[in-house]
Amino acid sequence: MRHKILLLLYMFLFPFIISTSFAEPIIIDHTTTDLSQIPDSWINRVKQNIKVYFGHTSHGTQITNGLLNIESQNPTKYSVAIPQWYLPNEPGALCIYDRSDTYDPGDFFPTVPGALSANPGINVVMYSWCGQPGGDNWQTLLNNYISEMRSLELQYPGVTFVYMTGNAQEEDCSGCNRHRFNEQLRVYCRQNNKLLYDFGDLDAWYNGELHTHTSPGWCACAGQNIPQEHPHWGDGNSNNPCGHALEVSCVNKGKAAWWLFARIAGWAGPSGDTTPPAPPTGLRILE
Repeated sequence: MRHKILLLLYMFLFPFIISTSFAEPIIIDHTTTDLSQIPDSWINRVKQNIKVYFGHTSHGTQITNGLLNIESQNPTKYSVAIPQWYLPNEPGALCIYDRSDTYDPGDFFPTVPGALSANPGINVVMYSWCGQPGGDNWQTLLNNYISEMRSLELQYPGVTFVYMTGNAQEEDCSGCNRHRFNEQLRVYCRQNNKLLYDFGDLDAWYNGELHTHTSPGWCACAGQNIPQEHPHWGDGNSNNPCGHALEVSCVNKGKAAWWLFARIAGWAGPSGDTTPPAPPTGLRILE
């Protein structure tokens, strides 16, 4: 009942909201990192219309650090504003309200209603995992995560909620657990036309090569080849300087983030069509 009341109130306050839904799943992974494929018109559309609320701890900084690195190489085209604790208002920049203090979904999800209420411009919400999917409770964690995401999607139909897999650093049985968590989440997103930022896939692939390790015999994945962070990106070393990865991995994830936001803004992906983009639909946009 509370959710229905919140939804009616929300739609009354923001009558211009159009429900965000996808006709097919959108998967952001190692195949979606070529920035040259995204037309400038869609990069501009992202900067004009996308406002993000992002919760994470150290691993999530791989995405924000990557975006900032890309900006440093081309500050006009890929301008971003990513302060801690508030939503910036910087014209001509992708604006992200960055929360680096939310270790667990239980820390982050309760903050979403307040952030959306205080910042009506936010139309994208995402959360990045640390090492939680590697725990023995991975199935319960996944079920609760999906349940919370579905609840928020119902409450805020004009906001796009981004699903995300866990990183691929762990070996041994924690690597097996993380792999099963990621695989089930991928299946759910494909079957339910969700938007998935596949962090684990981005970790494991480099230059057309999938890096794996063989799961030990005492794990549930005994003998299986389990995707693991590629040596080019950091080789599973948590002491690497960019959110436990190498800087090149952060840049790669930043490129994938630009693909993510361009797809949310309405870009259909690479094609020969040079028609200027129409205004995006399904986003919470202030008139």
